[in-house]
Amino acid sequence: MPISGWSELLKDSGFTIDGIAEPRPTSAPAAAHPLLMRISEIPEFLVISAIRI
Repeated sequence: MPISGWSELLKDSGFTIDGIAEPRPTSAPAAAHPLLMRISEIPEFLVISAIRI
């Protein structure tokens, strides 16, 4: 789902977004494990912090 979809879903459920993060490995683990290099450039996870208003 695009970020805009998540944003609308949260808004429609009475939440306001407090923060957004895209966790990814740092350069050292990515260099040690080539499969992580792609994830370090294009994150595969989205973490949204939201507060019910």
